[in-house]
Amino acid sequence: MNRCLETPEILQLICEQLPIEGTSDRQRLLAVALSCRAWREPALERLWFRIQSFRPLIATLPSDLWTVEKKVGPKAIKFDVLGLRRAITSADLVRYKTYYARRIREVDISVLDRTFSPEAWQGLHLATNNTGLYHLLLTKLPGPWRRQLRQSYRRRL
Repeated sequence: MNRCLETPEILQLICEQLPIEGTSDRQRLLAVALSCRAWREPALERLWFRIQSFRPLIATLPSDLWTVEKKVGPKAIKFDVLGLRRAITSADLVRYKTYYARRIREVDISVLDRTFSPEAWQGLHLATNNTGLYHLLLTKLPGPWRRQLRQSYRRRL
């Protein structure tokens, strides 16, 4: 590799110019991150800069944590609600906290095809000590979802 491309700052500048809007853009950026060790960090920084769905977050947590319930919302929109199969432990969050949480700078969730049940939200909220992205997401959800979640919290507290 050219010596210029061994400079992390230059790789970061290149990655910042790559689009991340669509699924294919994100797949290309993931391919860049996996192409070689030098590109991994700058590409992952760009890839995780903006979260546009819960899918990447869910992927960082153990799959045995969830139950999945299929739902149909207004206008016949189908979505999944993830409930807890067991309590969330700090060990479940290690991968998320170690590799991904620090990279997320923007949350832009406009379409919810997969979300958490109120109990799962509460478990994530408590497991992260009422801080971090899961806490932040409570304020970023679209109106109806946010109201439903807050009402659920009030009933439980």
